[in-house]
Amino acid sequence: MDIIFNKQTLKEPFFWAFVIPLLLTIWAIIALVGMLGERGDSLDAQQTAGVVSKQAGEIVKIRKRLGIALAGASSHNFRGITSARACAKIAGISEARLSRAESPRPQRQKDGSTLHRETYKLNNIKLLQIVKFVDYAERNFSSVTCHQLSITSVRSKSKDAWEATVVIQYLIKG
Repeated sequence: MDIIFNKQTLKEPFFWAFVIPLLLTIWAIIALVGMLGERGDSLDAQQTAGVVSKQAGEIVKIRKRLGIALAGASSHNFRGITSARACAKIAGISEARLSRAESPRPQRQKDGSTLHRETYKLNNIKLLQIVKFVDYAERNFSSVTCHQLSITSVRSKSKDAWEATVVIQYLIKG
């Protein structure tokens, strides 16, 4: 049976009865191959999600062990030297190495809140302790930010000895 493609052949229903199923079969095969590739990508993503979930669980355990709050900023207001001592305690800084420097008066804001800026000096401590101090303050007290941080090296037997001046800024509403 010779099939000659011309206008007459295209008008025949038998031709379309053969071509349409053939085209649909080819389309289905192409879609199936594409779906198999997507299935492989999906399985890889599922494996990665499982690994990330396990790592997140480990991070949560480490944060609990270190005493770091798990949910964003808490509703606790920063209360001056008392809160700074709590931050120092978590960072492993003794009270003798923490002192409060002179700070400007709180500024009243348009919304009725009060902006406080307090300066703390941390003497002869490790760099990691500075980071923990600032991190704990920002994560565990509402609206606390480290406005300024200056660090200077201290000459001592240890290479990791620093003096830091931390300016903490926070809002108290009402």
